[in-house]
Amino acid sequence: MKTLDKELVITEFGKFIREAREKKGLYQADVAEQIGVSRSYYTMIESGNREIYFTLAINICRILELDINDFMQNLK
Repeated sequence: MKTLDKELVITEFGKFIREAREKKGLYQADVAEQIGVSRSYYTMIESGNREIYFTLAINICRILELDINDFMQNLK
């Protein structure tokens, strides 16, 4: 089984959620508020500068109506 590079996963997840958020016309502050973090913290997630727990990733995907499986498929 191939091991994924942690930095790549963090960066690509940030891109994945940023694109979805922008398509929905939401601001970073909107998503941050819904997941219970500051806008600056959420900005770091989107920019790939913050590692997050899997449960937070799931919550972000739920808010943005994303399937985390789609993200995982693209990492292969």
